[in-house]
Amino acid sequence: MAASAGDQLVELAVDEGAILQQQLDARQAKGDRERAVVLRLYNYFRIVLSFLLLIVFYEVPDQAFVGQFEPRWFQSIMSFYLLFNVATGFAVLVSAGQRFKSVGAIAPYTAIDIFCLTLILYASGGVESGLGYLLVFSVAFGSVMLGGQMSALLPALATVNCITSEVYLHNTGAVLLFRNVIQEQENEERVQYLANHDDLTGVANRTNFNEILKAVIARTSLTNRSMAILIAD
Repeated sequence: MAASAGDQLVELAVDEGAILQQQLDARQAKGDRERAVVLRLYNYFRIVLSFLLLIVFYEVPDQAFVGQFEPRWFQSIMSFYLLFNVATGFAVLVSAGQRFKSVGAIAPYTAIDIFCLTLILYASGGVESGLGYLLVFSVAFGSVMLGGQMSALLPALATVNCITSEVYLHNTGAVLLFRNVIQEQENEERVQYLANHDDLTGVANRTNFNEILKAVIARTSLTNRSMAILIAD
């Protein structure tokens, strides 16, 4: 009787463990399905966003917030970003397993997303373009989907990228401004030289001769000295 009761207790414990494991498996499967749905919606959003930014860049005249600082960079980055979004969206859609839908896959998706959006932000002129809000959305998505310590890493990554982009952007602007000032000064000196010299031979022209003659006449009148002009042909 004692052995029979003990066997019943063991069977009951095994049944309870199996039921608990089934509940955990069911909860895990439900979480995986929900994560896959959210990830698909996020991929659709990124694809639509890529097309919208390209349409605004190519089709909207006189717009000043998408790709205006570095147009070539913007075109290259947007082409890569669109291809990346289409590829990841297709992989998530057709994949039967969890390889492209797991937490380990979402982390690089979000990291690449943050880097691409930071480059797009730079090519558009920085935070003044208003595209920085896209980074906020990506960071929020990644933090909610990943959780744990990764949810703190993504905001830090986005912050470092934005600060680096702004510092480089403003320093580049200062260098370009300095170059423009130097170029303008060189152009003024060139114009002044051409006004007083022959462009072909470099010899002083009549304008230069008249100015020098006036200066010499004024100096001699003050010092009571005489002057002479020698003309040779």
